[in-house]
Amino acid sequence: MKKECKIVQDLLPNYLEKITNEETNKFIEEHIANCEECNKTYLAMKQELKVNSIDTKKK
Repeated sequence: MKKECKIVQDLLPNYLEKITNEETNKFIEEHIANCEECNKTYLAMKQELKVNSIDTKKK
């Protein structure tokens, strides 16, 4: 795994919570558009967040 991938994957939870700044968002978005592994990680995290959100609303 490239150093850039490790950085992006560390930032993804904050990105999904919308607490990263505009410059960081751009960096992450450009990276996941060009990196299949990080894009898969992003999609999995996004899906998990959606499922957890639905579960929380049911309770």
